[in-house]
Amino acid sequence: MGWLDEPSYAHLPGARRHIIDEVGCGFWCGMTGGSAYHFLKGLRNSPNGDRLAGGARAVRAHAPRLGGSWAGFWAVWEVFENAIFFARRKEDPWNGIAAGAATWGLVDLRRGARVAARSTLVGAAVIGLAEGLRIWLDKHVVLHPAPTVEPPPSFGHVAAWPALTVDRRPRPLGSTPEGHVPKIGGFLGIPPRAPIVKEVPAADVGY
Repeated sequence: MGWLDEPSYAHLPGARRHIIDEVGCGFWCGMTGGSAYHFLKGLRNSPNGDRLAGGARAVRAHAPRLGGSWAGFWAVWEVFENAIFFARRKEDPWNGIAAGAATWGLVDLRRGARVAARSTLVGAAVIGLAEGLRIWLDKHVVLHPAPTVEPPPSFGHVAAWPALTVDRRPRPLGSTPEGHVPKIGGFLGIPPRAPIVKEVPAADVGY
């Protein structure tokens, strides 16, 4: 069996699939930001007449490396976040805060324990502020659109659904519209018995 034209990982469990998504997002962010930054830097540091080429060379040399660094950072972050989620069995902002703090501390561990501890605290503070701001925006600023009702489909100038019309023609008192069956009342749906009419002889009236 050969590789598919478009590789799919939809069959993977949710945690592994989420890690792959975040790694791709981190690589894209690193490539985009790194390309813009290093292009401007190469454009500035190159001599006249070679600025565009210098910016392109700087992007080609540095942007993939920055994208890979961001992808690795997000991969470690997601591994920590999924591990914390499976340990707590609870989904809340504390998972992301703890995972981000642990990731920042692990990345700076090569620079010493003191620097790693400071990076852990700074990461927890920054991510905590970001999560708090996001929650506040969701509650007070973000407007949730009301559900909309789709209009009936139309073909040209003719609607697909029949239009409702109201017959305003005058009718005799007691009559019903065409096709309307009058409701017959009664107890438990049983129609009432027809009234019995008897002829009563008129009393003799004396003059």
